[in-house]
Amino acid sequence: AVRLDEQAVDVSEGVRQVQLGDRQVQVRSEWASEDVWRLVVGYGGAPAQVAVTGNLGSDGATQGFAVPVPFAGAELVARVTNDGGLDDAGGDPQVVALLVPAALDQLDALAYQLDGDGVTWSGRLAGGFTLYVAVGGGAAADVVAALADDLLLLEDDAPRVGAYTLTVALLPACGDGLDNDGDGLVDRWDPGCESLEDGDEAHDPNGLPECSDGVDQDGDGRTDFPFAPGCTAAGDLSEALGGPLPACSNDADDDGDGLTDFPLDPGCDFAADGDEVDAFLDPPACADGVDNDGNGRVDFPDDPGCAYAAEPVEAGPNPPPARCADGVDNDQDGRVDVADPGCVTALDDDEVDPDVPPACGNGADDDGDGAVDFPADDGCEAAGDACEQPGWRLCAGGCIPVDADPQNCGRCGRVCAEGVACQDGRCGDLRPVVKLCGASSRDVTQFIRGELAQAEVQVVPGCDPDDQTQALLVTRNGIAQVEQAAAGVRAWVADGGQLIGEFSNTHRLWTVAFEVPTAQGPRRGDCQDNVQPAVQLSPQDPFWQALAFEPVPAGQTGCGYEVGQFAGLVPLGGWAADQVSIGYRDLGGGRVWAVDLDWQDNQGMTALSLDMMAAMIRGQ
Repeated sequence: AVRLDEQAVDVSEGVRQVQLGDRQVQVRSEWASEDVWRLVVGYGGAPAQVAVTGNLGSDGATQGFAVPVPFAGAELVARVTNDGGLDDAGGDPQVVALLVPAALDQLDALAYQLDGDGVTWSGRLAGGFTLYVAVGGGAAADVVAALADDLLLLEDDAPRVGAYTLTVALLPACGDGLDNDGDGLVDRWDPGCESLEDGDEAHDPNGLPECSDGVDQDGDGRTDFPFAPGCTAAGDLSEALGGPLPACSNDADDDGDGLTDFPLDPGCDFAADGDEVDAFLDPPACADGVDNDGNGRVDFPDDPGCAYAAEPVEAGPNPPPARCADGVDNDQDGRVDVADPGCVTALDDDEVDPDVPPACGNGADDDGDGAVDFPADDGCEAAGDACEQPGWRLCAGGCIPVDADPQNCGRCGRVCAEGVACQDGRCGDLRPVVKLCGASSRDVTQFIRGELAQAEVQVVPGCDPDDQTQALLVTRNGIAQVEQAAAGVRAWVADGGQLIGEFSNTHRLWTVAFEVPTAQGPRRGDCQDNVQPAVQLSPQDPFWQALAFEPVPAGQTGCGYEVGQFAGLVPLGGWAADQVSIGYRDLGGGRVWAVDLDWQDNQGMTALSLDMMAAMIRGQ
């Protein structure tokens, strides 16, 4: 007999349709071969709680055996029952049965139990399943081999044999895979669900349960679902662990895969999970060794789109923030981002801790100001900062006051001209003039913003920078004049000037500044005038410290020629990771900016593009 939620179904040879709630279930009973009966059950929608039961003996002495059956790249398990053994059926004919989910990656969801002469398969399955039954008196291995052949051949023949009872029931709201209350949270992840058997996802109006309240209620250092080992769901009322630690929180590698517990083991869906065994076939997206979201980061814990290794979707930002600003404990030492002694600043892209704790993470008051380490000491940008003093930076193995040192002004190795003081990391004050060398369709006073505007810096035409010139903006039709005055321009840059190129001229500008012939790279971009890149490069560079990077909208890049091949260039951004559009190289106390982009055209320009131009003019 077959029953669907207590509805009797005729399973004689043929196909039957059963309406179960809003779900239509198809049941097909047929012979797969001369000796193998096949019952095929199919349905759509959410996973259903399935139980398949039957009596396979007559005298209460039935024994059960498990025999592997290779099939379609997976290893299924056939269940053999008889009164004897695998090679001796005993009194009753032995029965070989096999339940195959519609999707083989659901094999781990099936449980099997033998109780006397009764057998039961149970589990939550999506799409349906197929039950195969073979009866024979020979050795079990022979029957299993025939069964495996029949699985592959799928031959059809005569009516069924055997007595099985099938039950398919709709899942409760907290176990149906749906967001029933529309809060963006599903099933055990919803604070309205105390367990998968809960029939209502609605939240308690009196407050959040202990496993979703943001408080470590049991004081074990782990808070809420899925991180607290006492929480089996977000709606669990208590964080307290009622027994021994579950497999996914017991500090043991229970499945021997080299990974231990939640969140590192892909077999652990949450800390209270009692089984570390990994997915039978396909590993989850956050543990499959593939960059599924194409952001350059792979799996947990490195991809900020993965909260734990068993997460089925890898959906991180693209491009991702630097590892010291991505909200992830990338090196799994229990400390995140700037609180990690492996992070020198928030722009650092490596959380790996140094062998010797740095000054801002060593537990000592290195600068004697009464404050110890990050974040207590205001001279520490992060726990990995080597210098506790404000305005100091590690240069050549020692902490240097780069805000005021004329030999390391603003950054290591930038030397101010003789007699010029280093003030706030800049050689001298902001100079009062920016010169525009060549024609520009854009009013470049748009770049005079922030500190430049406060200092009332003026833009004037000219190609002959002097000691009053903060920056020289060189457009495509001004480069020839700069080439004619190459020696003077080089001296001015070395004295603290900022030399900024434009579309198609930066290779010539590089040749002028560094006296090394430089070839033009391939052309790229959308010609929308933005200097804001699609991809950030060198995110730890001081240039990016005061600028919150975000990629330029698709189709809005400026156009120009690649500069990544320029000798000595520090890349800052590009059309792609291997297509650099903007970078710099220092020359004495000044800097040459390779900005091979059409910023002088008068299209729209993003706020970040304007801020970047202002930062280059300042010499940031």
